[in-house]
Amino acid sequence: MRRRIGLALGLATALLLAAIAVPSQAATISIAVPSGPVALPLLVAIEQHLFQAEGLDVVRIPCNSGKACLAALRSGVAEVAAGAEFAVAMTAAQTPAVTILASIGESTAQIKLIASRRAGVRESRDMAGKRIATVAGTSAEYFLDRWLTYQGIDPDRVKLSFAEPGALGDLVQQGKAAAAVVWEPEAARIEERLGADSIRLPSAHVYTQHFCIVAQARAVERDRPRFEKVLRALLRAQRFIAESPNEAQAILAANLKVSAAVAQRLMAEQDYRLALHTSLPATMLSQIRWQLGQDGKATEPVPSMQQLIDARPLQSLAPGSVTLTR
Repeated sequence: MRRRIGLALGLATALLLAAIAVPSQAATISIAVPSGPVALPLLVAIEQHLFQAEGLDVVRIPCNSGKACLAALRSGVAEVAAGAEFAVAMTAAQTPAVTILASIGESTAQIKLIASRRAGVRESRDMAGKRIATVAGTSAEYFLDRWLTYQGIDPDRVKLSFAEPGALGDLVQQGKAAAAVVWEPEAARIEERLGADSIRLPSAHVYTQHFCIVAQARAVERDRPRFEKVLRALLRAQRFIAESPNEAQAILAANLKVSAAVAQRLMAEQDYRLALHTSLPATMLSQIRWQLGQDGKATEPVPSMQQLIDARPLQSLAPGSVTLTR
């Protein structure tokens, strides 16, 4: 009898040790990630295995803009997408419905206007009557309209050329446009290509971009803890960036293929903090009104921006980071 008990205890101990030795399998989650300094928290979380620490095995889906990342989310290719709030606001009426879970960074300098001196540009007012290249239907186009208005230049007094982000520099270099308006790191690449011919015009802080983590609303309702794990990993990344800026800078430089000096400048232009501030829905509301005006529908009713934001996951993890009012 004692021998049987001993054998049973030995078997139970062996099974327990085996269970401890084999880690539980991480759940796979796909995240659409654009290239740029705004995505640094995601890059850090991936390369420092912070998602894995939360039990998530990430499949990274690269895309060249937040607009493309949102398209991947809506099509089901990605479960989470990263992009500017503009991309969410512009697709508010589309299905399936998406929701913003957090902003992982804010910047007034993410989008820049890089002009050519050969085109006769020395200061902001010189842009009147010029041709400007940008990316249609993106935060860059919105920024340009705000910037022109701030400078006292009627947007109708400039000519627009639309192209993909990577092709804008060609238009300026070939003299087909006097300037390009685009986000980083494409702006830095255009400056590098133009060399002494380039001039970066002041942004005047006309637009604060909120770089957001977005998911399908029904998926969040179905499995909120899963998306809380994503936010927990990003909170870890936020701490890493604050505590190990040199390592974070190296990660950014390697991913963007830029110099350490450029990476340092780009990081300094970002505020890497997970948050949901009152400025987010206010900015989105302004963007939708702008787009309605562009479409000749300025009198149409505007939907509530609160329906595009789900503060519950971040509220449960970092309540002090949520300042939204209902």
